[in-house]
Amino acid sequence: MFTLQMAVGRFAPQFSGTQQQDCQELMAFLLDGLHEDLNRVKNKPYIELKDANGRPDEVVAKEAWENYQKRNNSIIVDTFHGLLKSTLVCPECSKISVTFDPFCYLSLPLPVNKERQIEVFLVTLDSTKRPSQMKVTVPKEGCIKDLCNVLEKLTGISADNLVVTDVYNHRFYKVYQGDDGLNSIMEKDETFVYELASAQNRDSDHIILPIYMREK
Repeated sequence: MFTLQMAVGRFAPQFSGTQQQDCQELMAFLLDGLHEDLNRVKNKPYIELKDANGRPDEVVAKEAWENYQKRNNSIIVDTFHGLLKSTLVCPECSKISVTFDPFCYLSLPLPVNKERQIEVFLVTLDSTKRPSQMKVTVPKEGCIKDLCNVLEKLTGISADNLVVTDVYNHRFYKVYQGDDGLNSIMEKDETFVYELASAQNRDSDHIILPIYMREK
């Protein structure tokens, strides 16, 4: 691999050295170089491009590919090259221009993860049960309500009866509202979720007060 890097660096100084390089640029350089060396066309003729003028795409694409092969004909073209349709519409006269441009590679965006995992401690109304620690998968751009809905599916506890809190330095640092964004919960936060009694089951003479008591 080091020998290949040295050979490439002789002709393309941007790839020399030990710094990180863009693999896409390297592959494009190698394929382009191999194509030029293996090109079966030695004397490239002048080709005048024609507009589509309403002709079917199949006809225009075939014409564009034949014209391209008159100047570029190699095993690299046979294996890697293709045509990309491009459509332009004039904003003034509404004329439509259709062309088929050759390409060797396409740039695609990296997939973005739209979900994240949050670790929470669930404290239920059953005082005989210890708080349960769990990791839940939630939308990355979601809100606290989404977290409660996920917990409802996992535990059967109504999302309306769950209160999400942030504990810091042995105290309740924040009590989240349903529309607060999940991006406010950091990876190292201690997130406690408490189950409260439903409105119809609450005793007017008593209240349920969530507390935080933990001993390491």
